[in-house]
Parts: sequence; structure tokens; C-alpha cells
Amino acid sequence: MDLAKFFTGTGVFLVFVAGGLVLTVLRRAHEAGWVVIGQQRTVDLGWLAPNGSVQGALVTGVLGIPPDPRVVEVLGWVLYVVPVLALSLSPRRWKPSVVRVPAVRIAVASGLVVAALALAVAVPAGHTDVPATARVTGDARSVTARVSGSTATLRVVGSSTGSSDREARITLPASAHRRVVGAGTATDRWRLTSDRPAADRAAADEPATLTLDDLVQLFGRIPVGISPSSAPGPYRASWATRETVTLWSADGGVVDASRAERSVLTLTGGGLPTARTSTLDRTVWAVPRATVDRTTAALAADRTRSAELALWTRWLPLALGIAAAAQVLLALRDRRRLGLPDSTVPSTTPTRGSPVTATARSTDAVR
Repeated sequence: MDLAKFFTGTGVFLVFVAGGLVLTVLRRAHEAGWVVIGQQRTVDLGWLAPNGSVQGALVTGVLGIPPDPRVVEVLGWVLYVVPVLALSLSPRRWKPSVVRVPAVRIAVASGLVVAALALAVAVPAGHTDVPATARVTGDARSVTARVSGSTATLRVVGSSTGSSDREARITLPASAHRRVVGAGTATDRWRLTSDRPAADRAAADEPATLTLDDLVQLFGRIPVGISPSSAPGPYRASWATRETVTLWSADGGVVDASRAERSVLTLTGGGLPTARTSTLDRTVWAVPRATVDRTTAALAADRTRSAELALWTRWLPLALGIAAAAQVLLALRDRRRLGLPDSTVPSTTPTRGSPVTATARSTDAVR
């Protein structure tokens, strides 16, 4: 038996077994929550390792190859198996001499640095631009947000009077700011609530007197507690309206925005024995739901894509940089060792004593 080929074959087999251990460690680390990047499925190896078969036991149990390898697992397996196999199977004549080892290490470190820079620069980061202006429906035409830190200004084009040239500016202070997460997307939210001044009620179509027809037009029906036969109206109306302006923003753009009103209407007179109170909710303007859903889905996809690319743009270049630094340190160590004299090996060159002087030779001759 050729022992050299035997040990080479067993060595290759052990390299693949160790590569399977790398796969297993990365899978267990993900299950423990330590590794959360690069979890996209690559290929389906269910045909290669069917459950309950000897082949499946060999591939999964011995070689550690799962039926659904993930990106980070395949990357770790390749980064381990390929270099180790190259070192194990390379011919002896390809191995550098002791003197050339530092230069080889420096060359390997340079290649690792170039690869890390290429990954960090060439791989696209991916980013979704959210527009700062969004069209709205209702009593306005569009809104434009200007975000500055924890404050924002909302410019509303259009008005409740139907004039598309009229603009209104709403300042959203830092006290109204919150950081919220919805549908897998983190956004900045401003919510400002204020009471409508009494001077604006006439312009806001809040009359002081209402008839039964007016009530039906407002509520879509006759409010509960009002009988047309015993209290035919007209009624004195007292309004208390609260306005709420809400802005959801991501990266300075408008994800969603709305302005809503809640009016508390108190009716008296018109045959009513006591005052009747009703609540009327109305959306003055808002970004269409289809636009909000489309923007939110794009942001969620962008966050997922950024998390996936973090493996290639951040973590893999970092690992390559650490490996390059290790190679440089090893090269410096090897150079120091080559420059030091070897004092542990005895010299094979015979040494001669000090030359004998003429006086010493004459003295020996007399003796």
C-alpha cells in the first residue's frame, strides 16, 4: 500500500469533515441569535441528503452539509476548505523556502487587503430615496416635509376653500417627535394636536344654527336622541374642534401624512328638552393608502437588502482585514527569527587558540 497516497486521501477527507463542523457551528450560532447576517438560502440539497437514507446520514451526519445551506455557511465553508486543501495538496516544490516565507506572507496580506477594499467599495449598498413631497387627497393637493433633527416643517399646498394656490406651513416641534417602528420600518413620527380657535369656526364651515337636513348631511342620518316630531329644529350649535396633524418620515421623506379633525357638537333649542352632544370625525387631507403601502414596502425591502449586503460590505472585509493583519505580524516574526544568530547549534568549524609568542616557544624549548 502506498502510505503517502493513503494519508493524503485521509487528510482530504478530514478537511471536508472539519468544513462540515464550520457549517454546523455557523448554523448553531444563528439558532442562538449570534449570527443574523447572510441567512439567505443558496441551493436545495434535499436530493443529495434525503431524510432517513444512508446517503443522507453520510452527507449530513459525517460531512455536516445541511439540505438548505445559507450564504454565510457556504462562505465559511469555502474560506476554510479551499485554503486548507491548497496547502495540503500543493506539491512540495511549490512550497517556499524559509527565507521566502515572509515575502509570501506579505503578498498574501496585500491580496487580502485588496479583496477587502474591493468588497467594501464595489458592492452596492442599496438605498431607497423617499420623496420629500407627496400628493394628498381631500382638502389639499400636496404636502412637503423639511426635517431638521427632531423638528420638522410641513408645507401644505391647497386649502379647505379649494384654492390650489394657497399654502400653509405647520411647524412640528421636538416635543411632538417620536421614533416608531411599523411594518418592519423605523420612521420618525410627529403628532401635533391643537384646538381650533373660535375665530376660525366660520371659515371652517361650523355654523351657529343647524337644521335637520344639515344634521343628516353631516352625520348621514339623524343623530341619536333627536326626534323630528318633537324637536323639529332649527338648533343652536356649539362647536369644539380639535385638529391633529401627523407626519411619518424616513430619511427626510414623507412616508405618510394626514390632518384629522374631531368636532364635539352640542345642540340646544329647536324643541330639545336637554342639550344633545355628538362627535364628528373627519379627515381633512391624507396621503393615499396605496402610496403609503408602496413606500413602506420599499423601505422594508431596502432594510432587508441592507442587512443582507452587510455581510459583503462590512463583516467579510473586516474578517479579511484581520487575516491580513495576522499575516503581516507573522511575516515580521519570521523576519526577526531569520535575522537572529542561532546560538543553540554548536559550531562545526574548529577554533584555534591564540598564537604562541616567541617567548613562550623559547621557554618550552628550554624545558
